[in-house]
Amino acid sequence: MADEQITSNGNVTIWLVLANGIADYKAPTAEEINAGLNVTNAVAWEGTTFPAATDSDDQDDRSLLDKGNATTRGTAQYEATLELFYPKDNTDTESDYGKAYNMLRVPRVPLYIITRVLQFPEGTVTPAAAGEWVSVYRFLSDGWSEDIEGDTGKKYAVSMLTQGELAVYTQVKNSSAIMVTNETGSESIGVGDHAVLSATMGGKPATHTVNWATSDSSIATVTQNGVVTGVSAGTASITATHAAAADSEPISFTVA
Repeated sequence: MADEQITSNGNVTIWLVLANGIADYKAPTAEEINAGLNVTNAVAWEGTTFPAATDSDDQDDRSLLDKGNATTRGTAQYEATLELFYPKDNTDTESDYGKAYNMLRVPRVPLYIITRVLQFPEGTVTPAAAGEWVSVYRFLSDGWSEDIEGDTGKKYAVSMLTQGELAVYTQVKNSSAIMVTNETGSESIGVGDHAVLSATMGGKPATHTVNWATSDSSIATVTQNGVVTGVSAGTASITATHAAAADSEPISFTVA
């Protein structure tokens, strides 16, 4: 079966939320997101660089006490530039274009850019809802430049400065518990044997998104892919957690 190609137009939503409007960027609530500004209609694809994570920088800036070859990693790196349409009237404070312009025309605004992809129904701007997958990036708005040439639309570009907080593909906070399934079936394994767990959040696959933990790593370990390994005889509990969901019921493994 051939891959199905889905256009970006009509399938992406972008919100701007002031930095003090979100308590936990790893698990924003629908209320926090919807209280922000939905700028989807005002954002132009041409000139916009979609918020994306990039490699962290190496920092080679030693103190007098650092030994030679001391190099550290910088903060998490990501980037974005938004190109937006001007409002027809710059005194407009009611339309999506006017609200975006008034929020961004003054530089150094601390904010989160929140993106949602593959929304449904396609082409319809809908509010954020609990359990939806979103990506959250914290920025400081920087300078902006005009893009008015010929018969193209009146646009302006706003560059963003990274602020070191990002949650790529997290969920809007929901109250449902994480459901953990033992794909191997048996909850009794031998030393050196493995069991495979999977997890869902809000009914959506989340095995590689949740945080896996063991109650006793000397008895059984678990990887962040949900693979359990028996280490020594005894019983250990495995749990999956995520800031955006209620805790899961632990699964106990007996290692013999």
